[in-house]
Amino acid sequence: MKACGVVVEYNPFHLGHRYHLQKAREKSGADCVVAVMSGNWLQRGEPAILDKWTRAQIALANGCDLVVELPVQHALQSADFFARGAVTLLKALKVSSLCFGTENTLLDYAQLGGELLATERDLKEALVKEKHSGLSFPNQMKAAYAAVGVTTGFDAATPNHLLALSYAREVARLAPEISLVPITRVGSGYHEVELSGEFASATSIRQAALQKDFSAVAPFVPVETLAALKSTPLVSWADFFPFLNYQLTVATEDQLQKIYQMTEGLENLLKKITPQTDFSSLMKALKTKRYSYVRLTRLLSYVLLQLTQAEVTTTPNFLRVLGFNQVGQRYLSQIKKEVTLPLITKQEKRHHDILALSNRVDALYQLVPGVAEQITGRIPWRMD
Repeated sequence: MKACGVVVEYNPFHLGHRYHLQKAREKSGADCVVAVMSGNWLQRGEPAILDKWTRAQIALANGCDLVVELPVQHALQSADFFARGAVTLLKALKVSSLCFGTENTLLDYAQLGGELLATERDLKEALVKEKHSGLSFPNQMKAAYAAVGVTTGFDAATPNHLLALSYAREVARLAPEISLVPITRVGSGYHEVELSGEFASATSIRQAALQKDFSAVAPFVPVETLAALKSTPLVSWADFFPFLNYQLTVATEDQLQKIYQMTEGLENLLKKITPQTDFSSLMKALKTKRYSYVRLTRLLSYVLLQLTQAEVTTTPNFLRVLGFNQVGQRYLSQIKKEVTLPLITKQEKRHHDILALSNRVDALYQLVPGVAEQITGRIPWRMD
């Protein structure tokens, strides 16, 4: 069997995601579509609106054959490290292709990935020079690409393309045997807040769902997503703000300094502006031109999760299976003797150290009233 990999969050799963899966299978010619999906905490520094088990079940009902969790030490990262973690898992899963949505499908991503890898050191130096330019991080990246002479087609308003470039470089670095299959992103823009177009953005769907406007959401999501949004708790930063506010209030500057990515005196600024009344007020007090919104929401996530540099760098990789159908089960049987990472379908005592960070994140997530058990007794979904 031949497998195609996709890297996803499904926050929540909508019709644009189903289109992506259909195109991935079609363009790759794969027998099995494998999704590496972020767990209960996501790349932009926010909790998933629906828990990872629910999102995996919906994905299986709408075109995925196998769903594997992207561990939080990779999921809660900037594009470069997010992509590196995802490609590491896809390589271990023996996929032959990686299919991704992008605003620019005309580039030769395999060639571009090699160029980005070859100029990586120069790119890092160019980024250091741009760091205090006053530009947003995407625009810093655009200037850095130009400085090293790599034609990327990058635009600050195309976040999917930024991820595509990161996938291309990491495939060139870690898994050149994986072919890259770009798919034109269609529908509303990533940050679009209005429910409109053929495929609405996940952002607009989340906003409407949190306001309980399910009739507006219904045309843009499959029935499984709509049912989950109506029947299960919808999680947001508001649910965790009291815990974060408490931690920021009682922690000292020295304690905060140990948190991952707590740099350039940010611990002093956090202590100065704490406490706040809600998450929005905290972000408004914290936000400056120097740091992007996403950089700061990720930092606050690290504080909430008490994530340290040591945990990020030493927590081992693993393949945590969240669900599969008959095709995915056959594919797992085909590769299980060849995988080089721990393959976890049921949590056992021997997984304690491997899953310690993941379990801490899930335990925090299920503090939200009504959220289903995330750890004890959970085994992969099996879909017929």
